[in-house]
Amino acid sequence: MYRDGNMLYSGINIEVNKKEAGKYFKMSIDNGNLEAANSYGLYLLHKKNNEEACKYFKIAADREDLNGLHNYGHMLKDGIGIEANKQESIKYFKMAAEKGNILSMIYYGCLLQEGKDVPIDKEKAVEYFRSAANKGNAEGMCRYAYALINGIGINVDKEEAAKYYKKAIDKGFSQAAVEYGYHLEKGIGFEVNKEEAKTLYKLAADKGNVNGINNYGWICFSMGSTNEDYEEAIKYLKKASDLGYLISLVNYGYMVDNGYGIQCDHEEARKCYQKVIEKGGTKEIFTVAEILENGNGIQKNEKEAARLYKLAADAGHSDSMFNYAKMAENGCGIQTNK
Repeated sequence: MYRDGNMLYSGINIEVNKKEAGKYFKMSIDNGNLEAANSYGLYLLHKKNNEEACKYFKIAADREDLNGLHNYGHMLKDGIGIEANKQESIKYFKMAAEKGNILSMIYYGCLLQEGKDVPIDKEKAVEYFRSAANKGNAEGMCRYAYALINGIGINVDKEEAAKYYKKAIDKGFSQAAVEYGYHLEKGIGFEVNKEEAKTLYKLAADKGNVNGINNYGWICFSMGSTNEDYEEAIKYLKKASDLGYLISLVNYGYMVDNGYGIQCDHEEARKCYQKVIEKGGTKEIFTVAEILENGNGIQKNEKEAARLYKLAADAGHSDSMFNYAKMAENGCGIQTNK
């Protein structure tokens, strides 16, 4: 019955019928086969019966079912069908990772790498990423490659990093194309290769990756020399900004401000910058402040630049702290304060 349920749920050699699959899972459990508990939990979650789903995930977890451990941890983390309990969820993610659940390996590995709610252990994090990668998981490949090229919990090995980035890209994981492209563009761990970076960004952009869309737009601008290049850049930066990517909105505003690939429109640029100031993080606000300080296209406004540097500096942005201190020292847009 359990096997029949799985075939119906997954559509293996038969048309998908989740409702019928759920019946088989429940009958299997009622007949004492608790192996079906996790699958029945997934069926209940699909039906949005979260509390019952959580109950069956817990049954599966108590049997040390690696998928049940992961799913119960997920329910605890997000408070789905049960009161949220992050520390308890970590316990289940750790058990699932140790038993080989790929999603738990990656999630728990990230916690270990960042020291978030657990003692930091970058070496153990890399072990989990490598294990996930060697099980064929593209995100694991990407995270392992990032650790290799940046020497995080493991010795730097650029050849191995490139190999795993390429494997992840071949599996269609667009973020790997973005990361590998960025390292090639900036020469981080690899020789600078902007043409290859541009190709990788385009690959990610075509898959709808917003980082790829932004990066492709910006590299088209920074490498561009013709109006066609700038038109391609503006097209992609506008697309990313419409998706809510605020640094793209800054970049789009800059191009509109200076008439690259589009008619110059200072008022439109001002609106872009204002939206970034209202919604942006410290990095985006810092970039707008730089534009205002230097008068790149838009009218120079040192007073507003100083205000924005201070706003970002107060939130902990180190470059903003430096620029605000420099403006204060020189009395640019702010009363001299040495």
